[in-house]
Amino acid sequence: MEKFAGVELERASLPSEQVVGVCDLVLREVRDAYDAGFVHADMSQHNVAVAESGVTVFDWPQAVATDHENADEFLERDVTNVVSFFQQKYPQEMPDDVGYRALAAAIADGEFGSVAAFAAE
Repeated sequence: MEKFAGVELERASLPSEQVVGVCDLVLREVRDAYDAGFVHADMSQHNVAVAESGVTVFDWPQAVATDHENADEFLERDVTNVVSFFQQKYPQEMPDDVGYRALAAAIADGEFGSVAAFAAE
């Protein structure tokens, strides 16, 4: 097993100006996995490492194919877990009321840009 750079997201201390950007990086990894045909199905702050070079998502044994009967449910749960973590740890920097279902659908449709675009108005 190879060692990767960075610290577990749970233990990372992000500067305020990087919070939304790092959340977006994690969600782009979710999108890229989806584009490759997979849903992680267990995303959390414990399955992401953050380094100066970017983020690494790990712990993939439970991943399912995007055509799995529960893939949409797992994708929405993954998105909810990631965004909720950032909202709880960085409440001042993150949008309050994110539409998780719309965000998950945008990831599935390849239209995700930033979590900020999914904040309720």
